Order: sequence, then C-alpha cells, then structure tokens
Amino acid sequence: GLFCVFRAPLVALADAATHSALAGPRERFARIRVWGSIGFALAAALVGQLGGSTDALRFLGFNALLYLLAAGVVRRSPPAAKTGPRARNKGSITGQALGAARRARLGLVLLATFVYYAGHAIFDAFYSLHLQRLGFDSGFVGGAWAVGVVCEIGVMLVSPPLLLRCRAAGLLALAALAATARWLLIAEVDSAMGLLAVQSLHGLTFGLWY
Repeated sequence: GLFCVFRAPLVALADAATHSALAGPRERFARIRVWGSIGFALAAALVGQLGGSTDALRFLGFNALLYLLAAGVVRRSPPAAKTGPRARNKGSITGQALGAARRARLGLVLLATFVYYAGHAIFDAFYSLHLQRLGFDSGFVGGAWAVGVVCEIGVMLVSPPLLLRCRAAGLLALAALAATARWLLIAEVDSAMGLLAVQSLHGLTFGLWY
C-alpha cells in the first residue's frame, strides 16, 4: 500500500515535467510519449523472457531496476531554462491547483477522465485473464497486447497535426465512443480474429485520449 501511494503520481509527474520542458508547440508531446509505449512493449517482452511472469521477486527486481535507471537519466538531464514570463512565481502549487479547480469546465474534464480511466483500468487488469478464460494461450495473449500497443504507437506518431486541426472536445468524444464500443465487443466476441480486430481500437481508446 505504501509503495502504491508513492508510485501512483509518477506518470502524471513525468508527463507534467515533459510538458514544462517542451520549448515549442505542446502537441509534440505525443512523439515523446510514444517512447513510453515502446518501452512498455519491450519491457513486457523482456520480463516474460526472464521469467518475471511466474517469479514475483524477479518481477519486482526488474521493476526496481527500471525505476533506478529512470532516476539516473533524470539526474543527468540538464535543467530546463527558466526565462521569460513563465519563470515568474505564480504562488504555491496548492494555490494554483485550488484556483484551477474552480473552473467548472475543468471539473467536467476531470470527472470524465476519472470515469473513462476506471473502465480502462479494469481492462488493463483483467484482459489477459479474460483471454485465458476463453481458452487462449500466453502466446496469443502477448500478441493481442502487441496489436494494441502498435496501434497506440501509430496514433501517437501521427497525432501532432491532428491535434492542430481538430477540436480537443471532438477527439475526446471520438475516443469515448470507441471505448464504449470496444468494451461491449470484448464482452461478446470470442473468436481469435475478432478479438485481435477489437484490439486495434486501443489506438483510439488509449492513444488518442492520452
């Protein structure tokens, strides 16, 4: 439980730090975040080869090594330049957060994101078990995840110009509709080709929303 308390905000903090470090248009974030998806795919394959899926201590050790490696890389990175109006002190982080929370539209976005990721978290936790219950082996389970990650990477690579041309609200609505269809199809489809086809929606339900 203590580990999870400290782990929970890591991704959000890394995303926020990346946005702050971007010197140019922020839609370029997607092409940086895509390396997280590539890292996920490589790490998942490597953990499987090293027996991490059956040995809990080996799995935790591999995770600890990756976190230490990430910490080392961050410490070696040059600090972001603090020049111009953005560098001025705008009050405490808590004060800024409370001020932003008063914006009703932001509250709706946060509520929608909470509900959206509640659904996605269930998928992340139980999809592999669902496929095993349907009778598929670990090779198919890994292949299904690979299809999803490849589609996610593709969407992130092409998204910067898309984000410039389209309204964010429309893209979020598209992702939400795709997610609704995806969860319903996963509940009904039990053929190998059908499940792999549904996995292609991961590019929209995770990549586009992210």
